[in-house]
Amino acid sequence: HPGAAAIVTVNQDGRLVLVRQYRHPIGRELLEIPAGKLDGGEPPEQCAARELSEETGLQPVELLELGKIVTAPGFCNEGITLFFARGVPQQGAKASQDADEFIEIELLEVEQVFSAITQGQIIDAKTICGLMMARAKGLL
Repeated sequence: HPGAAAIVTVNQDGRLVLVRQYRHPIGRELLEIPAGKLDGGEPPEQCAARELSEETGLQPVELLELGKIVTAPGFCNEGITLFFARGVPQQGAKASQDADEFIEIELLEVEQVFSAITQGQIIDAKTICGLMMARAKGLL
């Protein structure tokens, strides 16, 4: 696996920027932080900014690396570098999603998101890890 990057993003209103998209392998929609695979030698921070822009139309002003995770080390070598961006404008340019992506942007209060995690409504591992790392570092 070439690696991936994901980004926890807080807009100027203090709300988290999440994306809702259908994930065919599990047959349901998931609420996630923007993320994607690294393109041919692309640095993780560039990938995180690109994915945020493609999926939401937003541009990060500043990126802070939260850390790295491995998603399923007994099964594959995928690693994801997690980032944090704060204070992005509330509105971005039009998102340029891939042809096979059908993404809905959701802006949620921080506590709404953590409640959704504890209630089993957010089950995506990279999203939970990114949010927990941001909270542990005092960013949320």
